[in-house]
Amino acid sequence: MKAMSPENQEYFEKHRWPPVWYLKEEDHYQRAQKEREKEDYLHLRRQPKRRWLFWNSPSSPSSSAASSASPSSSSAVV
Repeated sequence: MKAMSPENQEYFEKHRWPPVWYLKEEDHYQRAQKEREKEDYLHLRRQPKRRWLFWNSPSSPSSSAASSASPSSSSAVV
């Protein structure tokens, strides 16, 4: 490349493929994608623990509402 004439070097610089802007954009995209994958991985690691605790908690609002509804309906019958 250095042995070429200045005109040819200029032409190759101008018509380079892939262009420099493309390489920079691709690098930025790859870094952002890795960051998103890392955040998603950390989010998924935390998510099942919260779901398990939420669904298996002994004092859920629906179970306490159902147990309080039964005695009031039986007392209304008596």
